[in-house]
Amino acid sequence: MVAWRDLTVGKVDKLPVADTEFLFGMRSSDPKHTYVKSILDELERVHPGRRKELAVPPLAIFEMVIVCMSEGKRVDTIIETLKLIKDIVSQYKLDITEFSIDQVVKGLAIYKGLKRGFFDSLIAGSALTRDNVVIGDDKAFLNIPNLKRKTLKQYLKELKSK
Repeated sequence: MVAWRDLTVGKVDKLPVADTEFLFGMRSSDPKHTYVKSILDELERVHPGRRKELAVPPLAIFEMVIVCMSEGKRVDTIIETLKLIKDIVSQYKLDITEFSIDQVVKGLAIYKGLKRGFFDSLIAGSALTRDNVVIGDDKAFLNIPNLKRKTLKQYLKELKSK
């Protein structure tokens, strides 16, 4: 058996990854929309007109679709939400990371060894193949070796100080 922390993966880009709640927060009806919008605006202020220092893992997009479907949302509504996210990602020049087996392997090892939620584990695995930082408020990301969680509020404060 291979322990997840023993896996070595070359870092593609040193970018923190956004948790799924960040994607939901792109919708104006979401309770975290104000934080997400402020983060996006601060990213644009700090990095005007160029790629931003925040990545969206494909597993977060997949989780969002699964959550919406489990809540009984219409497929057309989910597609419209995905188009909104695509437009925002494009407008703010966020990075959508490439999917990799390493993300899933690390995530499943967290799921098995640390008993975190399935998608939280996969998002953590994505972060561990990037910059070891996840942006989100979920406490499931705490106490995972080599992973740092920054809350939306902390990340916004950090951006405002730049």
